[in-house]
Amino acid sequence: MNGSENTVNGNTGQRPVLVFLHYFGGSAKSWQFVISELDSYYSCIAIDLPGFGNTAMLAKSSLNSYADFVRQELIAKGVTHYILIGHSMGGKIALQCAVDDYKNEQLRGLILVAPSPPSFEDIPESEQAKMREIPDIEQSKSKVEADTVIRLTDERSDVAINTPLEVAAGARKWWIDEGTRESIAENTRQLNVPIALIVSKDDPAINWAMTREQTIPNLPLDVEILTIDTIGHLMPLENPTLIASMISETLNKKK
Repeated sequence: MNGSENTVNGNTGQRPVLVFLHYFGGSAKSWQFVISELDSYYSCIAIDLPGFGNTAMLAKSSLNSYADFVRQELIAKGVTHYILIGHSMGGKIALQCAVDDYKNEQLRGLILVAPSPPSFEDIPESEQAKMREIPDIEQSKSKVEADTVIRLTDERSDVAINTPLEVAAGARKWWIDEGTRESIAENTRQLNVPIALIVSKDDPAINWAMTREQTIPNLPLDVEILTIDTIGHLMPLENPTLIASMISETLNKKK
């Protein structure tokens, strides 16, 4: 199995199953610090998406094929009901999963953390060129510094710096050239699954203007919007205790 997980008893047990999808440049390990705060109360699964972490590329990449991959992973683990939590790129893939599960037969809720917009993520051409290339360690350090507001601990910094070095070239090219540009907004506006949106007004990557103009209008009107300040784009690494607390509080409201 890919990623990291606790024992999953989502089929027959009482604990809700939380499924975590990581950001571009991340991996299942990017969620480990949040999961450590939640795993006493929930069954947690973090998935390495294709081309990231330890997972091979797909034969053909698209938002649909990535969503299919997530579903197949969960079927293999025996999970029938779950809540998807997606960060950045993982947020857009989580939305595609929700669109595909239009009858909400398996998906019980979405929590989107600084998600890539369901319409179009506007990335400057100069930044696109950098993101297509596998960085060296110094370039990775610079990118982490640019995307964060809170200084990372050494352990979290090591994860943030080293996971981008593992990303397959094909996954990089697909996400920058196609994934960020594929719009699913017409479908995401019609979703009827509970959605919570966690965003920072100080996020330097998915900035507040992009969220306000490209994400919020393309989600259902009843989306729960939780805004925070003084935290950057790598929220699950910058302040995992806060993000875990916000996830838990959101889930408790829905009981």
